[in-house]
Amino acid sequence: MRNLLFSTMILALLSAPVSGATILVRPDGTGDQPTIQTAVMASAAGDTILLAGGTFTGPGNRDISISGTNLYILSESDDFNSCILELGGYQGLNFSSTSSALSVVRGISFRNGSATQGGGIYANISWLQIENCGFEMNSASGHGGGIYVSNGTYTVEDCALTDNYGRYGGGLYFTGGSLTVNRCEFTGNTSETGAGLYLYTASSITVRECVIVDNSADNFGGGIYNNTPGTYVFSCTLAQNGANSGGGGIYNHSSGWIGIDHTIIALSMTGGSYGGTAQVYTIACCDFFGNAGGDWNSPINGYFSINNNVSVDPMFCTGYNPSDPWTLDSNSPVFTASCGIMGAKDYAGCGVVGTEEESWGAIKKMYR
Repeated sequence: MRNLLFSTMILALLSAPVSGATILVRPDGTGDQPTIQTAVMASAAGDTILLAGGTFTGPGNRDISISGTNLYILSESDDFNSCILELGGYQGLNFSSTSSALSVVRGISFRNGSATQGGGIYANISWLQIENCGFEMNSASGHGGGIYVSNGTYTVEDCALTDNYGRYGGGLYFTGGSLTVNRCEFTGNTSETGAGLYLYTASSITVRECVIVDNSADNFGGGIYNNTPGTYVFSCTLAQNGANSGGGGIYNHSSGWIGIDHTIIALSMTGGSYGGTAQVYTIACCDFFGNAGGDWNSPINGYFSINNNVSVDPMFCTGYNPSDPWTLDSNSPVFTASCGIMGAKDYAGCGVVGTEEESWGAIKKMYR
């Protein structure tokens, strides 16, 4: 998306393994190790566990524990639709007590997982990147239906989190340390609070160029629930989310501080665009429109018509471009000389296919 080539080169430099053995695992058990868990047990720090295409099931390919060492767990195809962990009601990956070195999970789909925390991935480690992964129909009775990450430095990029449930954080729950979420889609997730993302007590959080749509919370925060200082939301599209008690788009708790920039919050089914406290760093170049509970209500009403904020129909392509419905019509009024483009998509035109999305995996491979 924005600055794609530069971002891709940096991502490749950071996440490509520079040393260590490669252990191949196949769904039928004919690889170097019969299961993912036995591959983990046979690995050393810095090794790569490479997953062949197909669907992994059964003992050893679920409830996978990684403790005490950093690993790269990657799909051979780098396509999460082609490499699936069918978890059958068990947790996917559980990272704990690893070294301070980087661990990476890339190109894998986690489906139908279940746990108290983190149905797809649970991590309480120093440094982890989750890249180009899918999380679908996972659940957590506590926190983080798709992903639970805590007490470290985490990056979640180019992931799709769909139809997950967590009591707190349907798609993702984060607490402690720092988190960066780039170019992810959160769709159809549900929770009591924080259906898309639940952000709690961290040092810094950035959510950038994400599409957060059709998520629903029983209480607060259909799209995002924020309960920490240091949170910034840049160039995101939040649409058709809902929260029965407030903050269909974003809810900011009394302990939270948040900045919102170049972001669209529109068409919330229940709740307003924003709920909670007025502890806001800034709101600038934003379009809040058509939200059931109001667009620029208190406590953010003072930001309407300043900082280039507007309330206009963003003109989504939902009726014209089903493969990319949250693209904006080329005549959308949210393109302005002062702000440029608002929302998660840096191209426009119903019927236009974003070349960045089409070629993302191929471009990454050019630099690895």
